[in-house]
Amino acid sequence: MHQAYSLDATWSALSTDWPGVGATPPYWAVAWPAGRALARHLLDEPGAVRGLTVLDLGCGGAVAGIAAALAGARRVCAVDIDALACRAAAANAEANGVPLEVRRADVLDEAPLEAWDVVLAADLWYERFLARRASAWLRERAAAGAHVLLADVGRAFAPRSGLQMLRRIELSDPHGTERSSRPCVEISVLLPDPGLRV
Repeated sequence: MHQAYSLDATWSALSTDWPGVGATPPYWAVAWPAGRALARHLLDEPGAVRGLTVLDLGCGGAVAGIAAALAGARRVCAVDIDALACRAAAANAEANGVPLEVRRADVLDEAPLEAWDVVLAADLWYERFLARRASAWLRERAAAGAHVLLADVGRAFAPRSGLQMLRRIELSDPHGTERSSRPCVEISVLLPDPGLRV
């Protein structure tokens, strides 16, 4: 993965050199622990995505989507609202020699154009409003039949119910993005809500 040595230094440089672009944190500049753990899970359990279509939601640098492609997914689309995240995702896919569709869009406001077999979501619960939108959209995808895989380090706004935990993965955090230097990431399946109709 192409990664920044320091998230803070990258943000500072962007803010100085491209004030408009640097207005928001460059979350795409590093592979966050939740995304890395989800990628590790897919490489360890390739049957979860092999031969299937996969959407990597809020992809950042697309570490999870790239792992899905390496694990044999038939088609992977990485989507993010940040134009630089999309560029990073494309560059990382090229570096790994895998096909990856990259799309800049806020799909949480769209009716799905297609049904995905698997939806990946890592570390989307750091802010209340985004967390509510993302969780509702993901629950709709699960109700529609998608296999929704979540990875989270224990963010305050992450879903706490309707989950089947698959495993915990402890790993290092060389970029200092988390409170712990060895965060523990939970990988879970979001279960369909029997009361939700789509």
